[in-house]
Amino acid sequence: MSTRGPYAKGVERRREILDAALRVIAAEGYAGATVAAIADAVQMSSNGLLHYFASKDELLVEALRRRDELDSGGVDEHALAASLDDHDPTLDELAEPLLAVVRRNAESAGLVRLFAHLATEGVDDGHAAHDFFAERYARLRRMLATAVARLQQSGSVRADVEPEQAAALVLAAIDGLQTQWLYDDSVDMPAHLSALLRLLSTPEEGP
Repeated sequence: MSTRGPYAKGVERRREILDAALRVIAAEGYAGATVAAIADAVQMSSNGLLHYFASKDELLVEALRRRDELDSGGVDEHALAASLDDHDPTLDELAEPLLAVVRRNAESAGLVRLFAHLATEGVDDGHAAHDFFAERYARLRRMLATAVARLQQSGSVRADVEPEQAAALVLAAIDGLQTQWLYDDSVDMPAHLSALLRLLSTPEEGP
């Protein structure tokens, strides 16, 4: 019978802490997501929890990374490109995953506040969130640009749109809509994002 080594146990424990952090943020909001509250959720001391993360900021950044992992279902750039290459994709295949993420975010103001806070703080090169957001935006721009280019080939997206520009605008719209929603929760994020995506579509297409 095989037993797990300390590294595997440490990875699993980190994942448990991150999943607990996401639950605490969703339930208590960003302000309520203290190290003590997260530690309590996994029956650890605060000092014990910080054995796995260098600081609270690192813990929260890794919680966002875990949320991205759950949202993506493990699909990376190569898997996305392969899935779009095996048939003629439609704009809906790009729109639905994006809209699903926005809808989930609308159910958790705490996570959206955390994202907005760390995205702002992370502009500082020395902040724990800097590399995460720089890499995240670059990766998502590449993924979206790849998808838009493939959709142009299938005739679902207008040919006069630059894929890289479209990718950057879609990401900017999502972040901007989330910020507006934090100030006014009547802002219908999915509806506005759908309207933007329709502007990319050819006349016979549209999310």
